[in-house]
Parts: sequence; structure tokens; C-alpha cells
Amino acid sequence: MTRAFTDVLRPGGPRAVRVVGGGRSAWLDELARAARQTGMAVVHAHAAEAGRFVPFGALRRALRGVDAVTSQNALLLLGAVLHASLDRSACVFNAVERHRVHRTAAELIESIARPSGLLIAVDEAHQADPATLELLDHLFRHLPTAHAVVAVADDHRLRLPADTLLVETPFHPEPAPVATPAPERWEELEAAADSAARIAPAVAAHWLDTALRQVPRTDVTTRQRLLRGLLAAAHAAGRTREHRRAVRDLLALCPPDRAEIALRCALTDRAQGRHADANALLERERRDLTDRRGRLLLEIGLVADPAAGRTRADQAVRAARRLDDPALLVAALAVRLGKPVDRRTSHLLEEAVALAGTTDCPPETLLWLGRALTALERPADALHHLDRAVRAARDDDRGDVLGDLAQARGEALERLGRLTAAAECYRDAAETHRTTGASEAAALAGLARIAVWRGEPAEGLRLAEQAVAASPEFPAHHALGLAALHSNDPGRCVEHLLDAGGSLDLPLVDPLATVEWCTLLALADSARNRTADAHRWAEYARSLTEEFPGRLRHGFARLAQAAALRHTDPAEAATTAAQAADLLERAQHPVQAGRARIAAAALFAQADRPDRERRELDQARTLLDACEPGLFDRAGTTWAGAVPDHGLTEREHKVLTVLAQGLTAEAIARRMDISPRTVHRHLQNVYRKLGTTDRLSTVLRAQSMGLLVEAC
Repeated sequence: MTRAFTDVLRPGGPRAVRVVGGGRSAWLDELARAARQTGMAVVHAHAAEAGRFVPFGALRRALRGVDAVTSQNALLLLGAVLHASLDRSACVFNAVERHRVHRTAAELIESIARPSGLLIAVDEAHQADPATLELLDHLFRHLPTAHAVVAVADDHRLRLPADTLLVETPFHPEPAPVATPAPERWEELEAAADSAARIAPAVAAHWLDTALRQVPRTDVTTRQRLLRGLLAAAHAAGRTREHRRAVRDLLALCPPDRAEIALRCALTDRAQGRHADANALLERERRDLTDRRGRLLLEIGLVADPAAGRTRADQAVRAARRLDDPALLVAALAVRLGKPVDRRTSHLLEEAVALAGTTDCPPETLLWLGRALTALERPADALHHLDRAVRAARDDDRGDVLGDLAQARGEALERLGRLTAAAECYRDAAETHRTTGASEAAALAGLARIAVWRGEPAEGLRLAEQAVAASPEFPAHHALGLAALHSNDPGRCVEHLLDAGGSLDLPLVDPLATVEWCTLLALADSARNRTADAHRWAEYARSLTEEFPGRLRHGFARLAQAAALRHTDPAEAATTAAQAADLLERAQHPVQAGRARIAAAALFAQADRPDRERRELDQARTLLDACEPGLFDRAGTTWAGAVPDHGLTEREHKVLTVLAQGLTAEAIARRMDISPRTVHRHLQNVYRKLGTTDRLSTVLRAQSMGLLVEAC
């Protein structure tokens, strides 16, 4: 075995390898032979242009040739999973949920690799079928922790991790690919598309597009059926151009459910950030339709746009009442409940919930209702209707809403404190949106918040940064501010939220979310000893609760007030924090309530009230551990916004404080009655602990972290 192969295959070596050059196939053959000599299991697949429309074709053939006695069960299961994914009757998932197959396959690959290692080698990977490429992409994003090497020979087309080892080979003659016969008649093409639809929608879209060219334009029934399949496949594969062309062609055939198709496609456009295109489609179809019910359905779709106002939503509700259609009325009420709260909201909420319980509603209606119920502090009811929506979407093969439903379920579960289930929903939403071309920012933001709740702020910060990079949506910005605050960087929290919010009045933020932003800013400014700024945020939050009432927002406003009072009146701040916890608990947000209890305990300790401190900590433990065992201990016993402890001694902190006044080392020595050498030693310790190298950066860093008391 050559040294090059030894370096690639050794434990702790590279886990992703790209082989390029004329002799890449021969090099992969030698690597596979060397791996077998070391006792590793080897899955060596040979992709070819002729087989790129056979899902998992080369990979399934390669699995049959693997000799790994210790992992035989996992190998058999992996082959069975890949084969079963092609059987439509055996599939229990929708095409947009195919990441579950990828996840299962990755877990089995982990099991195969665990005993003696595993090499997965894919020759001519750029010619592999879409199902294999998606599985490889999943593996590269979630590389096994066991000793496994994934090596691909390609021409630089695949997206690989940044630390991938690049191997360039000299020219070597390559064998010609073996052709695989393709289906020819449109009936055969449709059958091939049907078998590939769940696991390889890109393949299904190809076959359906080919079949449509063979079907006469006079055969409207067949063309509608093929176009519906192409619509679903193109959406699941994230092929926006093909999806929009299929929408146009299908609507031109005037199917009986034309309004429903237009609404679904508009919601897909909206999920992918194309709000103008969505509204244009709805307006155009509404103008062309003569059916009153269809026109009202499209109007409700227009009102569902976040930019549409409450008045227009009220008009849609009145129109639905006149039409006497319960399903449309539930849809109109659900959309209306997503608008700013007013005195009629509670009455409309009860009407919508009662009517939805006795009406067969489509998934998008239940999605709108579930989101509104979560926002209006009824997450348990929201979860009930969202679960109904998921069942309906799967029964009707409505993959277009499953990603949004997973996101909405995650938000309801997070509110209820069911963090493990919420994280699973957010992961499903992220993968689904990734494959369909929608933004995964909200899902990543949800995962970031859960990491923070679990006492993992560094992971939360990483995920929040990914969320902001994916799409600058408000949940992503809020998650980054939250993670920065809990990562002991209140300065970054304030700077980022103010930049994202537009100015000191946060004009760009959704009004219903502004109170929570104000609370984060009050906590961060309190941590930086900016008492006046914290008071301003607390007062702004209080004023907003008068316009947008609700226990949750009142709870956040009270927590902001506690942060503002912390330095000047810890006893009053403690009482206020306890009141905030009561409100948050009644609003069915146990995680935030538990953390508010921790805040109250810290403030009661500061006010020398050990009895109340113990009581609040006991209540916090009960709340948090009910959400997830051990959550109280993992989250720690410090509250968000506390001045971070960076290990500075009292004398080092004093030197830092005097340094901020612009004094030289000699002047500091005279002020503190110590020698200049001692001052320099303290300064070196401060530099090391704060991660700085000079006086200016040290003072700026200390100000950002709240280590310097605000000047009065």
C-alpha cells in the first residue's frame, strides 16, 4: 500500500476526498483495494451518464458486492431502505420528506463503519443519479463520527466540505460506460416517474416532462394528470423554473380546482420569498375566475400576505359569511387572527376554533389557524390543528405545505417546552426547505434558540449565524441577538438588533415581536451597565403592551423592567421578575418562565432574600426539568443579562476601570499605591483574559461586555 493511500485511510485522516484528473477512476480502484487490505468495508459505486435516471442504481449494485461480515445486518438494512424508497406503496413519507431516508441511511452507514472502518467511493460522481447525489450531499454535511472516508471522483461539479482532501491524478484510459435502456412510450415514462417520485423527484420530473411531449394536446385529461405530477415533482426537487412552467400549463387547461392550484402555487412562491410573484398570480387568477367561491379563496390567499392589513381581512371574513361556506370561513378567520390584535380578536378566535373542530379544512387553512393560535398563547390548541393538517397533507400528497407545517409544529412545541420534539420538527423543516428551495432561516433560528435554552450558547450562536446568512428574516436576527447575549457578548446583541431593526424605534420589526426585542435589548444594556438605555427599552416595551395586549408580551415587558431596575433597586427588580415569570407561565411558555424564575432568584439573592431565592430556584427547576430532564442544571443558574464573569480578579478589574479613564501605567500605580511593574502584570492578565492585545481594544472590549460601570 502506497503512503498516499495510507494517509487517506488512516483513522483521524481526511473524511472527504475529491479525486480529479484523467486517472481518477484507476486511483479510486487502487484506493478501494488498499482499503480492503486494511479490513475496511468498501462500497465502490460506478456512476455513468446512461444510468443517471435510475435512483440509487449504482449505489444499490455496489452494496451487493460489499464483504463485511461484522456489519452484514446494517448492510442488508441499508440496501432494503434504498430499495423500499422506490416502492410507492411501501413509502410512508412524501417526496419533500426524503431527507428521512438520507438520515436513516447515514445512521446505517455509521453502524457499518463502526467495527473496522468504511470507504464509500463513487466514481464519476457528477454523473450519478439525483437520489445518490442528494444522499452524498447529506453525508458531506453530516459526516459519520466513526472511521469513514467518502471519496468521489468528479470534475469539480459537486459541492464538498471546505476541508476536503483534493487528489490530482495523471491521465489513464477510462472504460466506456455501459448503456442502460430508457423507457420510450409515455405510459412507461409515467410509470418510471411514479416509482421515482418519492425518493428522486428530479428523475420523476424528467420522465414526466418527456412524457408530456408525447401526449397530444387534445388529450386534456392525461396532460392534466401528468402536469399535476410534474408540479409536485418539480416543487419537491427545488426546480423553480420547471415548477412555474408546469403551473402555467396546468392553469391554462382550466382544471375544476383551478383556484386551489393557484393558491398552493402562490403559497409556494411566498415560502421561497417571491411575494410579488405570488400576489401577481393570485390577482391574475382572481380576475379571470367567475366562480364566487374560487374568487374568495384567492382573495383569502392575498390577505394571508403579511403586508395585507386587518381591514381587508375583515372584509374577507364578511364575504365568507355571506357565502355560507364553513371551510372558507375558517380560512378567512384564521388569516384574520394573524393580523394585529384588537378587541374582536378573542371572539373571532373562539369562533374559528369551534368551527374548525367540525369542518373538514385543507392543510393551509389549519396551518394559518395553528400559527395564529401559537401567537395568541394557545400552543396546545395550535398543535392539535397542526397535527390534523399534517395528516391531511400526507393523505392528499400535499408536500407543498409539509415544510411550513413542520416549522409551525416546532414553534408550538417550543412554546410548550417540548424541546426534543421541537428540535426534530425544526430539523425536518430545515431539510425540507433546503430541498425545495425555500428559506431554512426560520428553522435554523428555532434550533439556535433551543441550543440556548439547553445551555449551549456557542452552538446557538453558530446556528443563528447560519440562519442570518441563509436569509435576513426577523426570527434569525432575534436568535442571533439571543445567542450573543447568552454568549456573554451583550454589546454584539445590542449592535445587531439595532442594525436589523432599523433604528432605536425598531421600525422594521413585526409589531407583535417588538416587545420581545425590547426585552433582549433591556437585558443586554443592563448587562453593560447602561441603566438609562435599559429603562428606555423597558418603557418602550410597556407602551407596546397597551397597543398589543397579551400575557406573553406583558411578561416580557415586566422582565425588561426587572432588567432596568437591577442596578438601582434589586428588591423591586426581583419582585418584578417574579411577576414576569407568573405571566409567562400562564402564557404557556415554561422555558421563558423558568428562566425568569432564575432571574428573580438572582435578584432576590442580591436583595439578601435567601428564602425567596430558594423558592424561585425550586420553581425554576420544576418548570425546566419538566420540559427536558436536567435542563435546569444544563441551563445554569445565572440569568440572561448578568454581567459575564471573565475570571478577572478584583484588583485586575480595578486596574481595568482606571485604565479606561486614560491614565498611564505610572499614574495607575500612583492611584492604586502599587508599583508600575505590578500594574503591567495586571494589564497582561487582563489582555489575556479578554483576548486583546492593547489598551484601546481592551477598553472597547470591556465596554461591550459590560465590565465598565456606566458614567452618570
